[in-house]
Amino acid sequence: MIQDDYKMVVIITRDGRALAGNVVRENERQLTLRVVGQELVLAKSEIQSRETARVSMMPEGILTYMEDEEIIDLFAYLQTKE
Repeated sequence: MIQDDYKMVVIITRDGRALAGNVVRENERQLTLRVVGQELVLAKSEIQSRETARVSMMPEGILTYMEDEEIIDLFAYLQTKE
């Protein structure tokens, strides 16, 4: 099961852009989407469609091929709040 904060959302804007990321904040008028390295604020009126992915952004089985030290580093990174 994927926690809501980590579900990937795919948004298609009215001008044809496709954006994929995590919803950070949302209210009646706008949505803030975290995409690689940045946060984008979109007016909801700009959004043509919005779909939540059923799979995690973390590839299935990723830990199988990693060394213990790499797994520790990965989890330490995922716990940072930058």
